[in-house]
Amino acid sequence: MAADVAATVGGGTLFVTHRMSTVRLADRIVVLEQGRVVEQGTHDDLVAVGGRYADLWAMQSRAYASTQE
Repeated sequence: MAADVAATVGGGTLFVTHRMSTVRLADRIVVLEQGRVVEQGTHDDLVAVGGRYADLWAMQSRAYASTQE
């Protein structure tokens, strides 16, 4: 829905969340730590870098997998 609104009238949508399954849908992800930007990029880019975002993604992914077993 946010992409449709942006295409029609311009602008963007800011999501603030800790739910990584929602974060991965964003066009651009900005990772903050102690109020500072420490990483930014797409989900695939940030996972490939192996930094803070990748650590958080791995931690939450394990939780998703364990609830589906």
